[in-house]
Amino acid sequence: MADGLTVPFALLYVPSVIFVRGNPTATADRIRAARWVVELGIAAELVNCSLMVIAMLALYRLFRRVSEPLAAAMVGLFLVSVPLQLANLLTHLAALMMSSGTATLAAFSKEQLDALAYTFVQLHTRGIQLAQIYWGLWLIPYGLVVRRSGFIPGWLGIPLIVAGVAYVANSVTALFFPEYERVVSPVTLALGAGEIPILVWLIGWGARREWTPAR
Repeated sequence: MADGLTVPFALLYVPSVIFVRGNPTATADRIRAARWVVELGIAAELVNCSLMVIAMLALYRLFRRVSEPLAAAMVGLFLVSVPLQLANLLTHLAALMMSSGTATLAAFSKEQLDALAYTFVQLHTRGIQLAQIYWGLWLIPYGLVVRRSGFIPGWLGIPLIVAGVAYVANSVTALFFPEYERVVSPVTLALGAGEIPILVWLIGWGARREWTPAR
């Protein structure tokens, strides 16, 4: 999907550049030194949201003939994540403000501002984990409607469903059972690659055959 263009940069590269676990001062120093990286990450997430809304509309048009309820559920579940992701960008904007030490923040010490910047970066991660629940849930009706389509190989729906369950499991673990996150995350990350086969198929071949109901 379109998120493959921007998500790796915004959600993987940017945190790797600015975040130092357990060290607010080092994190704030990195934000100050690489402010443009954080700003590009914000821009990348904005682009991602826009591209994905367009992609959802295209998928709805493609699959509504197969199953209107599944197509609507697919789009609706994903669109829930969009305002969550957009609102979550405020955390990175806040981290930029805290690290800049503007005159309006003069009442706070540098150590306090660094701690706040660090906290906002952490909150951004938590916000993404919350949005990821819906990034997983929409893949379940997507996988089901692919299996019914008749113009896309039905087996491609199975890894989509597995990926959807994996994303939800990853978020639930990170948010509510963080002590198990290091164990669960590598497994769910691997299963989340179930999105890739249909992406490759759509790019390489596309839904070129006329629609016939799956038997």
